[in-house]
Amino acid sequence: AMGDLTTSGNVASREELLVVCDTFTYMSRILSVSVPDALIDEVEAVAAAAGKTKSEIVRDALRRQLRIERFREIQRFGRGEAERRGIGPEDVEALIDDLRSDSR
Repeated sequence: AMGDLTTSGNVASREELLVVCDTFTYMSRILSVSVPDALIDEVEAVAAAAGKTKSEIVRDALRRQLRIERFREIQRFGRGEAERRGIGPEDVEALIDDLRSDSR
């Protein structure tokens, strides 16, 4: 069982624990998506050129897109806060100058 890390009544060895940890590190789920043929051809070409699998290329692209989405979310938050405080683009330079002079 998952909770049982004993072997013959003894505590599991360091090597056995590493195998368990390694297994959990690389567990993944399958996500099925439909992709146009032309895009699959591009992914295959990039994967071959980079010496990677198609899965690695797609995972990397998903990670990049998620970082972009998080950044956009932060930008939306910042814009909302600036608007709430009455700060416009024309105020940014003066605010930065004030912050720099305060930190000296």
